[in-house]
Amino acid sequence: ANFTIARIGPKTLAVGPPDGVDQLVQVRLGLVPDLDVNGQFFNRFQSLDRDTTLRLITRDPPSLARAFHPIFTTELVERAEQIGLGVSLQSPLKARLLIKCTSADVANDVAKEIKDDPARLLHLEQSDLPLFAAPPEVNRDRENLDIRFNIPENSARLLLQRIAKTDAAPATTAENP
Repeated sequence: ANFTIARIGPKTLAVGPPDGVDQLVQVRLGLVPDLDVNGQFFNRFQSLDRDTTLRLITRDPPSLARAFHPIFTTELVERAEQIGLGVSLQSPLKARLLIKCTSADVANDVAKEIKDDPARLLHLEQSDLPLFAAPPEVNRDRENLDIRFNIPENSARLLLQRIAKTDAAPATTAENP
């Protein structure tokens, strides 16, 4: 695989394709502006505990599928403009999922669906593993959702493996006719 690693802060490594890492280095040096993620959503994301969480944010949710093995359901990703995820790596494993939906009506629908049937939207894509151990707490403010839940250990393990791209691909076989 063609990838680059660069240290861009005292506790931060950039890992990815050379052009992506180069862009992050330029952002860190102040040569180019940072992500176009700002306002209330970004402020809530920034409030996630930096010492005990894995943090992930995107202003292009469909791009997550290009960066990592599938994490969120396609249905959830398609209804989001921005997604932020913070996972506490202390026991019990806790997560906070921030979603800026495409509209207040969409956010209302997503919040209702998560409250009524959380397993439908909050499971690891291409898996039966739920992201939550108990019904999640869902708060909505216009188009923004703030969803909090404990993550089962096996789901957290697969989530981390997918982010690191170390989860095993499903076995496939082919026979010649």
